[in-house]
Amino acid sequence: MRVAVRRIRCSDCGASSHEPIAFCPDPYVRYTKWTARFVLALRAEMSISAVSKFTGLHWETVKNIEKAWQEKKYKRVRLDDVAYLGIDEVYLGKRLGYITVVRDIDSGTVLFIGKGKGGDALKKFRKRIRRKAKQIKAVAIDMANSYSTWVAEVLPDADIVYDQFHVIKSMNDKLNTLRRSTMNQLEDDQKKELKGKRFLLLRNEESLTRRRPGKNLANDACASVISA
Repeated sequence: MRVAVRRIRCSDCGASSHEPIAFCPDPYVRYTKWTARFVLALRAEMSISAVSKFTGLHWETVKNIEKAWQEKKYKRVRLDDVAYLGIDEVYLGKRLGYITVVRDIDSGTVLFIGKGKGGDALKKFRKRIRRKAKQIKAVAIDMANSYSTWVAEVLPDADIVYDQFHVIKSMNDKLNTLRRSTMNQLEDDQKKELKGKRFLLLRNEESLTRRRPGKNLANDACASVISA
């Protein structure tokens, strides 16, 4: 299908653009709005490669159609029903660095993504969430002071919940420090019994296997410490 399109030029700044086409989602694309809806319907059941093969469209075109739809749908996520927030940072490598992700814990919906980490990464989200401060019941964060300070300032009525991973990690670090301190106070023959038992101490209780008393005194001792 061939369509004659006028090219428009601004007399003030010199910028040029194509005139919009009513049945196309964007002036610069080569597919119609109906085609985009058809592709999105297929994507609910098929992979990008399968849709590309079925429709004859390029793989990149199918991906761009879905990407444009997602950008429009999630450009501004509603916060009306949000009661519990989860805030965490993600490292994307040296080139991209850190991003901070805010999610609705109940639905799993991503509410905001900020560049960097800490309270500074949440500046653009601050104004939006402050309007809904009274409905936020709790915020799950790691144990960094920057996030605790931000929540206390922006959402003073919300409870702060430290996520399980960081609490257990902190507990394991303390247990490891205690293990080293105890090892330094033991005699050489006692050290040999406890040597290499670090991961036995840090293992979950349900993952431990019971052994006959006396078969391995070190394992029995470690199991008793964990159970206590």
